[in-house]
Amino acid sequence: MNLFTSTQRMAEGSVEDHLTEFIAASLTLSHSFRDGFAEILLANCPFAPITAVETQVNYPHGCCPDMRLTLSDGRVILCENKIEAVETPGKDPTRGQLERYLELPVDGVAYIRGSWKPPAPKVLDHLKYIKPVNREHFLWRDFYTLLQGDVFLEWLRQGFEGMGYTPPLSSIGDLSDPNRDKKLANQKEFAKLWLLTRSNLKQMGWRTQTGSRIELYLYNDSSNMSQQIFISPYLAERFLVRVTPRPGRLRDVFDALKPVSTSMSVQPTVEVHRIMRKNGLTEVVDIQTSLFNVLRSASTAEEMEQALWSFVSAFLKKIE
Repeated sequence: MNLFTSTQRMAEGSVEDHLTEFIAASLTLSHSFRDGFAEILLANCPFAPITAVETQVNYPHGCCPDMRLTLSDGRVILCENKIEAVETPGKDPTRGQLERYLELPVDGVAYIRGSWKPPAPKVLDHLKYIKPVNREHFLWRDFYTLLQGDVFLEWLRQGFEGMGYTPPLSSIGDLSDPNRDKKLANQKEFAKLWLLTRSNLKQMGWRTQTGSRIELYLYNDSSNMSQQIFISPYLAERFLVRVTPRPGRLRDVFDALKPVSTSMSVQPTVEVHRIMRKNGLTEVVDIQTSLFNVLRSASTAEEMEQALWSFVSAFLKKIE
C-alpha cells in the first residue's frame, strides 16, 4: 500500500493541494526532512530551522498561499506549489499571484514547480523572492533525495518517482534544460535511443514520424483499433503514450490497454481524455508514467533502448 498514490487518484482536480498536504505532513512528522527542506530553500538566505507549517492560509485580497513556514528566528516564508498550472490570476489581471504574495507582510516567497517556467522579471528582481543559486525557481526534484528514512517519506518518494520529480538521469541529462544548447544536445542524444523501437515497429508494420526531435508519431493502416499513436518523453515528469482510437473503438482500446498497466510493477495510469484538435474535441486514451520509471533499471545505452521498447511494445501489441 502507498497512501500517497492511492489518495492521489481520489484527488483529481486538486492534485496540487494533495501534494501540498503531503509535503506539509512530511515537514511536520520528519525532523530530517524538515531540516533538509530548510537547507535547500534557504541556501541563499540566513539559515534557521522550520518550527511551524501551515497550509492554505488566507490573507487579504484573496491571497491564499499553499504553505506558510515559520522559522525559529521568527521569519515567515510563503511557498507557492505548482505541478503544471500557471500562477492563479487575481482581481487585477496585470499582477500575478507571486507578485501579490510578495506584497504581504512576510519575509520571503518561494516558488516550487514540477517543470521549469520562470515567473515575471518583477518577481525575480524582488528582494523578498527566494530562489536557488542557478535557477529562477525551485523544482520538486530538488527535494527528492530527502525522501528517505521512514514509511511516510518512502510513500512520497515513490509518488515523486511516478510523477517524474527525480534528478535527470546522468546518462541523458535534462530534456527540458533552461539552457537551450544543453537541451538540444540532451535531446539529440536521447533521440538515438529510439533506434531499436523504430526498427522493431517497422517490422511490425508501423510507420514512424519524428516530432520535436524526441517524440514519435506511429501509424499502422492495418490496425483496426488505432488511427495514431503519439509517444513523448519530453517532460521528465511525464512519459506519455497517447492512442487515438478509430471511430467506435474507444472502449475496445481502453479495455485492451488497462490490464497491461495493472500487470506492470510501475503501474502507469491509463485514462480517457478529451483533447482539442483542428477538427474539434477528440477522445484519446493516455498512458502516463515517468521517464524515471520507464528507464529505472537501465544504465547503458543498450539497456535504455531495450527498456523503451519493452514499455512501448507491451501496449502496442494489444492494439495492432
